[in-house]
Amino acid sequence: MNVEVIKGDLSSRDADLSEVTEKMRSTRSLSDYLEGAQLKASRQTGKYQSKQGATITPIPCWAIDFKTSRRKVQQGYQRLPSKNEGKYVVGTADWAKKVAGTGTEKQKWRNVEISGPCSPSNIFSVVTSTYLVPFAIGHRYIVHIPAELNDSGTLDVRHDFCDYNNQSLSDWTDSEQTGGNSEIEQWTVKAQKIWDENKTQKSDDRVTERLNKYDGISNQSPRSYRVVHTRSRSFYAAVLDQRAETAMGLPYSSAKLQRRSEDAILDAEFIPIGGSICDNKLHVIETSSKHEAYWMTGLFNSEKFNNMVMKKASGEPPGIYTIPAKILSSLNLDFDPDSDVHLELAESAMKIEQIMSETIRNYMANNKSVPIDNLDDTDQSPDIPTMVYSAYTNRWDAETEVSRLNTIAEEIIGD
Repeated sequence: MNVEVIKGDLSSRDADLSEVTEKMRSTRSLSDYLEGAQLKASRQTGKYQSKQGATITPIPCWAIDFKTSRRKVQQGYQRLPSKNEGKYVVGTADWAKKVAGTGTEKQKWRNVEISGPCSPSNIFSVVTSTYLVPFAIGHRYIVHIPAELNDSGTLDVRHDFCDYNNQSLSDWTDSEQTGGNSEIEQWTVKAQKIWDENKTQKSDDRVTERLNKYDGISNQSPRSYRVVHTRSRSFYAAVLDQRAETAMGLPYSSAKLQRRSEDAILDAEFIPIGGSICDNKLHVIETSSKHEAYWMTGLFNSEKFNNMVMKKASGEPPGIYTIPAKILSSLNLDFDPDSDVHLELAESAMKIEQIMSETIRNYMANNKSVPIDNLDDTDQSPDIPTMVYSAYTNRWDAETEVSRLNTIAEEIIGD
């Protein structure tokens, strides 16, 4: 028996049936429909909990790079990271000022810019689906946000930093007056003033409330092992390890600042930052160990598990969201560190990650518009284009290892 599913937007809840178009109609078997409905209705009751990342908005208030200045050194000139009274200076990243998209609301935020001294502990690297490919994270960006790591390993968002009470910014420069965190407090006050000027009547009162919508920031664990995966359209995953670096060579746990001469990179310094977070274009599952994270990534990227996920995804484009975690629960799958098969799957995923990372680097090295040696977290860094995963899976030499991974995953998943 088949079921006709109708899904789409109508003019009102009492709309006439004549508004239903053929594009809104789809046919599924009754068993598939009931299984999918049960999966959607069920809560995540297994060990693995899937969470959506944070909506980092308005992006010009938070996405940054480190400012540089040109200085004469002996007979030539150098580009050095800028400092103000010993503090590194950061500013809105050029790409963030552009505010991608259309519409009047987007236009209001274009060319918004904040700059000033930074607090490194309030800087976080951000992972997004734009740079996610199967098995690897190609790139990340950084933000300066009013969030602090707490004893439980998650983040506290400082909404009180927004309450400037119509004081001038000069009233916020005394570190004794602001609890020793004057840089991020001043930054948040600037963001709040911009928010007050541009927000709509229905918007949250505080810019930090918008930043932490649905606890997107406070749910993050910036230093944990995590598996990140896509939320819609296509399904693939990678490991986010705070101790590692992206395929393009940028660390998650620090900002990379290079000192340049007119035609060469002289050296680099690494500034420890607060950790790494994920934006709302990704879903995140925390794990307790590195091998557990790679075991899960191996499962998720396997052909059999991928097919199971996409079979249960619905909508256009297909929505994935928490389906992978729910499938793990329904199959009663849990990482066993004493299982040779589980460890073998993890090791296979690690090898494929290395192959994919090398493929990304080679591909970018051949892209004349992206001088990858100049890549860092300063305003002199090149922009990295969106990473379309097929550009890499069509080029990598991983057929043997992927076949091996699929075989191991099938053994673990079972019939």
